[in-house]
Amino acid sequence: HGTVSDETGHYVLRHLPAGEHTVIATFVGMQPQERSVSVQAGHSHELNFALTETARQLDEVQVRALKSANQ
Repeated sequence: HGTVSDETGHYVLRHLPAGEHTVIATFVGMQPQERSVSVQAGHSHELNFALTETARQLDEVQVRALKSANQ
């Protein structure tokens, strides 16, 4: 199962089978978080995440263009 959040960060996971599950929240440039939840049939659960920025920087990207002889 998987989902994405809306622009306000809200998300819903539907039709999870009863039992233990791990929910992982990720976003580019943020430290991933994971939480365990015990799902019971017929019940809903709320898990809130507050992701923090990572100190990691992306490597630089180089873009080069070449002109061919027939252009």
